[in-house]
Amino acid sequence: MFQVAFHRLPESQSTPSVEDKTMPIPTINMLNFCRSGEFGGLKLGQTKAHLAAYFPPPDSVYPKEPGAECVIWRYGSIDLIFRGDELTNIYADGFPLGKLDAGSHIAMQPWIFKHPKKLHLAFVIKKLNFHGIDFRKKTFALNTRLLLTSGVELYFENQNTPNNCDANKFVLTAFNLGTTPKDWAS
Repeated sequence: MFQVAFHRLPESQSTPSVEDKTMPIPTINMLNFCRSGEFGGLKLGQTKAHLAAYFPPPDSVYPKEPGAECVIWRYGSIDLIFRGDELTNIYADGFPLGKLDAGSHIAMQPWIFKHPKKLHLAFVIKKLNFHGIDFRKKTFALNTRLLLTSGVELYFENQNTPNNCDANKFVLTAFNLGTTPKDWAS
């Protein structure tokens, strides 16, 4: 068995060879993520040991104490959330204040997430429709959620005054694939 090393391959080489004993760094394609829930080869239900064998080490881990019920592996602004030993969520928030980033060990094809300040509900719906990505929409007084057929949930909030509740102007603040956080469930 050989040891896996993550690094960029030369432009002329698109796939690793067995002789190299190297693998390309994972690439997260956000359009594919929204379409299918595919996230750089990760799947919900995989174990920490499986991810550690096939994915680069996280930028940070919280909490650091062993035995915690919920553990977060952070890659840039993206959280992989484990309950026990199982991957249960792929989550990111902080939009529109910061752009989506997957850290230094993972390549990102951001699609519409490249410009977070543009991610108003009406704009995102237009892009989803253009790419044939179906969804269900739930609108509340101060937020709207789009549940994509892939299982990805997009969460939009009112960034203006409470008096201006035009949902089309709500801004993307988070996405989640997996167990819906309790504060999103209502």
